[in-house]
Amino acid sequence: MVVVTLNYRLGALGFLTSWDLLANKPVIAGNFGIQDQQNALKWVQKYISSFGGDPTNVTLSGESAGAMSAGLHTFSIPSSTDYFNQTIMESNPLGITYLSPEGAYNDHGSVFLGNLCNVWMDRVIAAGATNPQCLLELKDPSKWKADGPSNITSVQTVDIMNAQGKNNSNCGITNLPACAAALSKINLTWSPVVDGATILGQPISGYQNGSKDKTILMGTNKNEGNLFVGITTSKVPLLGAALSGSDANTVYGLFLDAMFGLNNKISSKSSYNPSNYSEITGQIPNSNPQKNFSISPQEQALSQVVTDYVFNCPNYQLLSNISKSTKSAYTYQFVQAPFFDAYVPNDNYFCMPAAGAVCHGNELPYVFNTLNVMKGTPNTGDPALATFMNSVWAGFVNSSIPAKFSPYSTTASAPVVQLANTSSSPVNAANLNVTNVAAGANCSLF
Repeated sequence: MVVVTLNYRLGALGFLTSWDLLANKPVIAGNFGIQDQQNALKWVQKYISSFGGDPTNVTLSGESAGAMSAGLHTFSIPSSTDYFNQTIMESNPLGITYLSPEGAYNDHGSVFLGNLCNVWMDRVIAAGATNPQCLLELKDPSKWKADGPSNITSVQTVDIMNAQGKNNSNCGITNLPACAAALSKINLTWSPVVDGATILGQPISGYQNGSKDKTILMGTNKNEGNLFVGITTSKVPLLGAALSGSDANTVYGLFLDAMFGLNNKISSKSSYNPSNYSEITGQIPNSNPQKNFSISPQEQALSQVVTDYVFNCPNYQLLSNISKSTKSAYTYQFVQAPFFDAYVPNDNYFCMPAAGAVCHGNELPYVFNTLNVMKGTPNTGDPALATFMNSVWAGFVNSSIPAKFSPYSTTASAPVVQLANTSSSPVNAANLNVTNVAAGANCSLF
């Protein structure tokens, strides 16, 4: 097997879209990062045989944002369809909706351009310019090419990076809708846009016009939402405090209303009801002085909402949408609690081993069979589980058939393979009933 990794432009450099309000069309089209990825796929087709690879058997694989990219190329970008044969998507947040170019500009692009103006002007004034005018703010894009000290070409990469850092969400305890919006989008300020040219539609809808069916391996982890709720509450400590204080249930309900407008329906579900959770407490390892942590019932319930709304249910919806394709799809649920903290040194205690959660990204050391480089002592059966998962993924790459998996279908007996180790068996690859799994995730609500 030959493994190829690629880099692509990120942030504003990869995904900035600007909109000409007068002409009602994009000026900066965006999706440059996606085009970088497509060029890498073309490179593989042209040159991989020189490295012992087979251009007729290419697997496009990614986790998290990588899974998002893989899903876009598979389902929404027909121009990429001839450059690979099958797809692996680990923890794709398919509940995130990609914006149109105009929507992206209104959501964050216009704010960024204003920030860029300020950063640029501060720099050129410090360098001796007098009365500079930032042409980025002008509505007529033709003036962006004007000569003089305000020429758009004088904007430097450092200006873009500095302005990008000012584009953070205004999420705060006094502005719950902004927090809820940031959390439901997993805080993705910069992402691809559905431009109708490169990207034709939402991946969750399945294969777009011109895309060819692919064999798919995809799945999610048990507690995907923990990481993102932890990130949100750490950025807004007052929010974390409010979700743990005397008015925690009220704040939790307001947060659900801001995210979904479904508070009454959601709160009636046991998995979303804080009363069904107990506070989790523990110590943060290697903290000096020693620090303790706690995760409130409301935070745990919110994490489960995010897990189902952003990850589980959209993944099952996509599987249903592609179940009649000419190629098979296989799915899993990773439920093995880790012995390691994948997010050291960020101290996101929602994903520490003491929290007991199976977080976003926790499957990766098992997939690549690299538990030996993770800090901590593996649980009994962990090495066997890693060996098994590594062989399943490798087998899929080689033959398009993952061992012990059966093709997904919409029938009641369709399997979701649960990946864990147990005391009775070093590897538990039990098949779960997909109808029951979807019902357990309350997918009918979303």
